[in-house]
Amino acid sequence: MYTEIIKLLNQRRLKEGFVQLKAYAEKVNNWNILSTVETLQTNYDYMLKYAAEGQEDPSRQTLFIDLLRKAFELADCLYLESKYKDGYGYMADLYRLNKTRPIASFAELNEELTLLNTQEGIQVTEENIHHHESFKPHFELANKLFKKTLVEPQWTEAEYQKAYSLTHKGMSYFDIEVWISAMTISCLNCFDSRKFYCLLNLYQDIKSPSVRARALVGIVLNIYYYSDRIKLYENCSLVSKLLLNNDEVIPQLHLIQQLFLLTRETEKIDKKMREEIIPQMMKNPYLKHSDKKFEEIELKELEEDNPEWEQDLSKMTEQIQELGELQREGADTYMSTFAMLKHYPFFREMSHWFYPFTTSEPTVNKIFTEKEINEHSILNMMLNSPAFCSSDKYSFCLALDEIPLQQMSAMKESVQGKEDILNEQLGAPTQLSEEENLKIIYRQYVHDLYRFCKLWPSRKELNDIFKDPLRLWQTTELHELIVKGKQGIELANNLLSKGYYEEANDLFTDLIKEYPLDTELIQKAGFVLQKLKRYQEAIHVYDLGYILKPQDSWTLKHIAHCYKKMHDEEKALKFFQLASEQDSDNLNITLQIGQCLASLERYDEALKSFFKIEYLGKTPENARRAIAWCYFMTGKYDDATRFYNKIINESTPTINDWINMGHVFLVQGKMKDALAYYSKASSCCTTHDEFLKIFAQDVQILKGAGVDDTTLYILHDLM
Repeated sequence: MYTEIIKLLNQRRLKEGFVQLKAYAEKVNNWNILSTVETLQTNYDYMLKYAAEGQEDPSRQTLFIDLLRKAFELADCLYLESKYKDGYGYMADLYRLNKTRPIASFAELNEELTLLNTQEGIQVTEENIHHHESFKPHFELANKLFKKTLVEPQWTEAEYQKAYSLTHKGMSYFDIEVWISAMTISCLNCFDSRKFYCLLNLYQDIKSPSVRARALVGIVLNIYYYSDRIKLYENCSLVSKLLLNNDEVIPQLHLIQQLFLLTRETEKIDKKMREEIIPQMMKNPYLKHSDKKFEEIELKELEEDNPEWEQDLSKMTEQIQELGELQREGADTYMSTFAMLKHYPFFREMSHWFYPFTTSEPTVNKIFTEKEINEHSILNMMLNSPAFCSSDKYSFCLALDEIPLQQMSAMKESVQGKEDILNEQLGAPTQLSEEENLKIIYRQYVHDLYRFCKLWPSRKELNDIFKDPLRLWQTTELHELIVKGKQGIELANNLLSKGYYEEANDLFTDLIKEYPLDTELIQKAGFVLQKLKRYQEAIHVYDLGYILKPQDSWTLKHIAHCYKKMHDEEKALKFFQLASEQDSDNLNITLQIGQCLASLERYDEALKSFFKIEYLGKTPENARRAIAWCYFMTGKYDDATRFYNKIINESTPTINDWINMGHVFLVQGKMKDALAYYSKASSCCTTHDEFLKIFAQDVQILKGAGVDDTTLYILHDLM
């Protein structure tokens, strides 16, 4: 029912929407909302009556938008009530608990925060919360604020004002960061314009990079999911436009988009680790039992061992280098490592998934105190490494609690004086620019969000945003900001390199309008269309590049390939020949020319191309196959036999080689020899039906060479 109401409201069918809303309120037994809906319905009926009578009403548009806004909000409230009132799970339990025993009001939380700061006599900042043990009550406050924000679907204006005033009462950056995550998750579950407005203001008012990063991620996700809803709120719409058009914000939007796209690689990385890298390490005895580090193993040390082990190591080296490159881009390469460390009671509390890492957190502080961990230990340096997100650092600390003291000696020892070396090994550069630091903050937060959506025990109760494409550029507000300029080109190239051709096409289509004389962009735009098998469109785009650079062999080749895929061999031949004029030594172009000529039944001309490849090419087998086929098609059966014998005797023959040799004997009436080669081909097939399917492709050619129908019918029985 909720989905139908939202659909009607999105289509601005307000009268029908009110009818459905009324029925929904009756179904949920919420008489307060039912009364409100009836009032709104009456107001709308009056508006329609005056409009029907032709009366001028300058406030009509404002009234319509106001009614529409309220209808959306009431639908959301009913949806949550129907979902959680009698539901099961973390969210339903929290919702009902807040109804029976409400979490402290914002006014009460304000008093609590003021009292805490008065007792401590110090204002909590981003720096000192990590070192001041008396700030433990702030964690309780952060949890209360998180839960309250999470389960309250719509803030009133008064609630918003009281909530925002907390930021002026000495609220720590830690508290604000956790609170921002609560607002983000709450809005993703059910849109609230005032929470969204709060995110906008927090980004503008709080100068902490960590706070602003979380706020901007929340803002972007709200715009992605609720673009049309936000337009109904003038204050939200205006502030978001001003904010997003800020030159400082635009690079951060690109960064968020890149990180969202990179989360698609996480499952691929996990699969590669589980199915390829780890099994190879386990089956390779040198790696399995060696105490050397992976990077210290030299291939020459394996010369006397099984050569397959060396191949395994080479393959692993390539795979790990590939993972390293993805990690440098910002990909999540530690998800599979830490996924098994999310079972601790700490992670049952939803807010803990969004805690910025600090050793002052009570559970972690207890572990550090009991284990007597040195400030300059390897362990402490790992926890300060930018390679790991906050969630994984908490996992690591909780896992330490299970390690006996005597086994932790090496990790606890001081490495003072060796920090630079270890920082380099841990991927933690000692000096970071402001831009590099900001990238780390965004990456860590997106990884925290990803872990929450994928690993939180009650994750099925909320929408997993990472199952959605998260193409931010497809929203009107973000499109121009993301697609435009150098960073738009970088994003398009990234999509192209990862094989996301549909999305790359979206961006390149816009980019070639912005840069109509950029041949490289035009080539890439054509290439993604070619990859999508939209060959006619690809040719149209390639033609733009051909006009700008008529002698570019790459463009000529790809135009020719498209025509060939469309079975227009005449045009394909024309462009392959033009490409050959620019790159006469390219044997692949020569091969394509030969194939086009053969398809056009210009076999004598085709043979010239194939003989050139046989003479100059490093692997002449394919050229010999083409030569043999041309001889067969022109009735030169002795020459065809000679070349097929070369293929069979000097290389590894394919199923088609055996079949084609059989064809040569069949058309000459040499049935016994033909059957021998056909039987050989059939034995190479998985099933006899596979052989029949391949054979059937050449039936018309055999008939054209004089083989009668009866011979073809009895051939299979003879076999």
